[in-house]
Amino acid sequence: MDKLVIEGINHKGFGTIPKAIMLWPSHDLVDENGTVVAKGLHNTAKAICGYILCYSGGGSTSFPGRDKICNDLGIKSDTDKSDTNINKSYNTNSLKEKEKHQQQIIVDDDALFEIEKEYTKITGRKDLSTRALKKRIGEITGIQITVDYLREKLVVLEQKLDQTNNPAAFLIAAIKEDWRPAPEQEQPKIEVAKCPNCHQAISACVCEKPESPETVELYAQARQAAEVLGVNGSIFTRITATNRDGKFILAPSASIFLTEVKQAHFIIDRVMKHLDKPYVLNLHPAN
Repeated sequence: MDKLVIEGINHKGFGTIPKAIMLWPSHDLVDENGTVVAKGLHNTAKAICGYILCYSGGGSTSFPGRDKICNDLGIKSDTDKSDTNINKSYNTNSLKEKEKHQQQIIVDDDALFEIEKEYTKITGRKDLSTRALKKRIGEITGIQITVDYLREKLVVLEQKLDQTNNPAAFLIAAIKEDWRPAPEQEQPKIEVAKCPNCHQAISACVCEKPESPETVELYAQARQAAEVLGVNGSIFTRITATNRDGKFILAPSASIFLTEVKQAHFIIDRVMKHLDKPYVLNLHPAN
């Protein structure tokens, strides 16, 4: 029988080894909490894997035993025991690493679309699509991406919007580097002046107050005029009057009477015209 003989460095047999095995880190991979999520692949394990795979093109040559592997590679037998079954180890590690990355993003497309709309509302721009946002987030590892996490970064962007010319890049950086919003400053409390008698705000106080002579005189005249006109003149008890250069300035005596005075504007106008007194109705409470 004819036999194909290969000359050169491959004459004793040859095989191929996946590049991913050689690139796999030798150290264990851990998450942000220090938990090991993927075992590293020791250099000795890579050597054993390459050694075994080179026999795949060895023709009639059988695979080597443990002792020969250890002798040819110059390793101890107990080392070989811990590093055999390379493919199984590599596949398991790959699965763990893949699951790790998949678990980082807990946001669906609908939620990302809402984030896109909020971004547009804040910046007035449409330069960050849901698709682009998903792609950029997919490149980030080691951080658990949730809707609340993304909204927090939108707050950071809103606070610093006037400091960037590229809000889209700023937002991605905030997501990647976990920038936190600045604490909100507490607004100073405004003390509302209150009446010492009824303890209501001064603008809502209905306690009896000393009335000006102009108001007292107007009350008396307005009541008489209202009787003559056949209208209800009680609205004038809700009004203060000030005479300025012959013109009366009328205003609600408290904010709670504002609506009532507005509704009675027609009566006030009839009474004041009947009395032939020029006036201005100021619809701002006197207090």
